[in-house]
Amino acid sequence: MTRDVTHKGRVIIFDDHSLFSYTIDIALSQHGLEVQTFDVGPQTTADDIVSAAKKFEPDVVVLDLHLGAAIENARFLIPELSTESTEVIVVTGDRDEFQIAGCISDGAACVLGKDISFEVFVSTILRVLHKEPVVPLARREELKRMWRTYESSKRTALEPFTHLSPREQEVLAALVAGKSANTIADELYMSVSTVRSHIHSILNRLQVNSQLEAVAKALHSQWAPTRC
Repeated sequence: MTRDVTHKGRVIIFDDHSLFSYTIDIALSQHGLEVQTFDVGPQTTADDIVSAAKKFEPDVVVLDLHLGAAIENARFLIPELSTESTEVIVVTGDRDEFQIAGCISDGAACVLGKDISFEVFVSTILRVLHKEPVVPLARREELKRMWRTYESSKRTALEPFTHLSPREQEVLAALVAGKSANTIADELYMSVSTVRSHIHSILNRLQVNSQLEAVAKALHSQWAPTRC
């Protein structure tokens, strides 16, 4: 599809709250922009979102960070939607600075809180549309450094878990879920003594002294079993 060189700007909105999208649509349309809203539903996939954006060829993508159960955290979509001609604005009620840092590191033009005024929201979209820097360069670099440090510390915390065998991962995941050795034995079709042997190995690999410490370490590190 060839762009109309006279167009004032295209904005596509991906959100799972239709009222929010509809309100922004009206406001931006009053500025002469071409707006498309995409209501994200329970069956919406990441491919659906990327495909819709490619078809519409927007100048600006407004992306809700949390898109319901189907997609959950949409940060992974930022690199897919951000191009030389398309800027991504992330919208979220999450004020976790590490989330913001991750979004900026992945290429978002800015991250807007859902608690800001409607006027500021619209004016920011217009500024991004006109290629005005919303986040100062120094602040962008600070956030990127913060994200690199966070990712490095996370990799370090998760490193001991990479030595767990697939079976040990299953057992640890069951412990994290609060299951007893007897229950784990029944569910994984092994003897209780075998389960206890796996638990002993897990404690050694994670360098902890108890099941409670192992579970705490897994939760603190945000560990999840590897899916084969």
